[in-house]
Amino acid sequence: MTKSARRKGVFQRFCRNARGGLTLVFALAMIPMLIAAGVAIDYLRAKRVETDLLSALDAAVLAVARAEGRPNAERIAEGLKYFNINFQSSELQARIVPDIKIGPQKILASAKGFMPTSFMRITAINTMAVVAESQALRPTAGRAEVVLVLDYSGSMNDGNKYGRMATVAQDFITQLSSDLSSLASLKFAVVPFSDMVAVNLPASEWGNGNTGWGCTQDRKRPYTSSSDGATGDPDSKWYDPHDIYGGSFTAAACTNFRAKGLDTISLTNNYAMVKTRIAAMRPHANTHVALGAEMGFHVLSHDSPYPEAEDFGTPGVHKFIIILSDGMQTTPGYGLGGATDDPAPADQIMPNADVNLQAVCSAMKDPAKGVSVFTIGYDLDPAVAQEAHALTNLQNCAAPGKFFDAAAVGTDLKVTFNEIAEAIKASMIYLSQ
Repeated sequence: MTKSARRKGVFQRFCRNARGGLTLVFALAMIPMLIAAGVAIDYLRAKRVETDLLSALDAAVLAVARAEGRPNAERIAEGLKYFNINFQSSELQARIVPDIKIGPQKILASAKGFMPTSFMRITAINTMAVVAESQALRPTAGRAEVVLVLDYSGSMNDGNKYGRMATVAQDFITQLSSDLSSLASLKFAVVPFSDMVAVNLPASEWGNGNTGWGCTQDRKRPYTSSSDGATGDPDSKWYDPHDIYGGSFTAAACTNFRAKGLDTISLTNNYAMVKTRIAAMRPHANTHVALGAEMGFHVLSHDSPYPEAEDFGTPGVHKFIIILSDGMQTTPGYGLGGATDDPAPADQIMPNADVNLQAVCSAMKDPAKGVSVFTIGYDLDPAVAQEAHALTNLQNCAAPGKFFDAAAVGTDLKVTFNEIAEAIKASMIYLSQ
């Protein structure tokens, strides 16, 4: 055998031996790689279960917070019910019972369970802990301002609709103030409207020399959608109601309006006084929904003459307005250049007033203002064109999901106000970090 052949044989044997060694090295290297992959799979399973657990705890603390005012044992039972509905994982060794505590400012909930491992068993790790905790601020940690904008036009006399509305509104104040009894800054205001609103404004706000209580209608555009007080612009000022019946407005018209008890109530925590005043209010004259919304927005503004309201955007302050009407707009609204809708028959649509209503509703729903707008169509028949139009206006005015259609008989209106009360309480609760 030549030297060249011998060298070739040695090289070939070396290559065969090297390939075998590499195979062994590769096989040995695969073991930790497979273990790492298995650990990752078990870890991802645990994190998924932990995410589900946290979501269920969030639901539990929010349920407890919403039940403010009930005995603590009942509230905790409510939280456990919501937890069990939202967490039904089969990945854990045993059923989890969360620990729920009601503190002075927060609701706290925590839970811990153990998930059997799959791949990690080869490393003698048979379970992984799954831990989560959640907390929510109690409603008592916030402040609320609630304005009731209530229709007291003449049609509210039909079938004693105004009486049922007054009873439900008083119950609403009792319910909400009781459920949030430790919330000293919970305040209510009432803007009763028909074709005008009675307000107590300083002389600087009036454009006709009025120096105190007076009756007004909407300002001229663009101030109809503004929550600001009067400026140097005459159009920003409030005036006695414009000529809507073909004759001049007289002081007697305002006197008659106020004789029905229809004075605006600014924000207050004197709940007994507010309920007493609502009980004394009686319907009068026509309908001016746009004006009611405009004045309700103004009451929430903190601008003159309503310092009782907090500034828009104040942290921890929640602002709500509830606009209830039983009919379409029958009072002319101001348009561009001070033009007004024609004082027409009751079945005529008032386009300027419609535009004004949607403008003020849009302004209130601006996130910078932070006003939650609820609207209620009361005893409106969608089969009647004019009433369907009123329903559409109210629906467009409300924030998403906050429009209600209530019948004049039965419990519809009470149920509606109960739902609004629950929504107000829920919106004052935060999941905290």
